[in-house]
Amino acid sequence: MRRNRSRSSEQGNIPDQIDSNLPVDPDVAVPFTTNDSRAIRGEIDILFAILVGGFFGTLSRYLVSSHWTDGASSFPLTIFLVNLSGSFALGLILTTIIENLPPTRLLRPLACIGFLGGWTTMSTLAVVTDQLISAGHLLTAVAYALTTAIITPLAATAGILVAHRLHHTANSEGGVRR
Repeated sequence: MRRNRSRSSEQGNIPDQIDSNLPVDPDVAVPFTTNDSRAIRGEIDILFAILVGGFFGTLSRYLVSSHWTDGASSFPLTIFLVNLSGSFALGLILTTIIENLPPTRLLRPLACIGFLGGWTTMSTLAVVTDQLISAGHLLTAVAYALTTAIITPLAATAGILVAHRLHHTANSEGGVRR
């Protein structure tokens, strides 16, 4: 199904195209403008879902990193594995939600933006790399930065592929289709 029309907005004409080969985002119907205070009030439930998910994701990361610590000069394996697992989970969960589940308003913000956003800590990449360089561990810093930058997108891609494979397997075995 392809549509191609334009809607008027404060920012000009916005093309409204849907490509049947791409996943459709069930949460986005029209562009969001911050000038509409009614629209902001209508998003409080989404913000609350993100808050709750972020709380539990951050708490989980804190508990893991406080019980599994790395040495000051060693490769930061704990944070690397947190980011790696979060990237894989994001690909898997987001693909499953978008392609296999009925449209829902809160699941994606809760699980993907909130929980996995709190679980992963890509901003720590810069901090830890800087700390390793400052402590004279240049090789470890470069290895950590490059490994994270290369492996985490691959992990997200692997999560997407696994979700597709699971969906295909479920459908071929007579699973429920959306």
